Amino acid sequence: MRTILPIFSLSLLILMSGCESPTKDIDLHIDPAFYKYVAELDLQDLSSNGSDDIADKIKVSISGPDAASIYNINGKKEISPSFNSLQLITTRANEPKAGKPLQFTVHIESRSGYA
Repeated sequence: MRTILPIFSLSLLILMSGCESPTKDIDLHIDPAFYKYVAELDLQDLSSNGSDDIADKIKVSISGPDAASIYNINGKKEISPSFNSLQLITTRANEPKAGKPLQFTVHIESRSGYA
């Protein structure tokens, strides 16, 4: 038993040092403030049976009276689809209330060379 622990520890150390970085290519999004209001739009390219990723083919913008209150699911103003889905949120301070809904328009435009 005394020899197993040092051998196991040494093996683990060798394996970990052989890695470039154990956390490379890992992106973890943890936020304790869960979003109460999320608008999700599913986007499809009907000319390709809806199977192609269209993120590079379109440009998305937001306009309207409450456009400044709209963010992507990561809390950033850069609105772009991910895996043919567009998820929009608002901050807790700007959540819609009874009699005061959020008003915004989502514009989806074709990039050049894509029709």
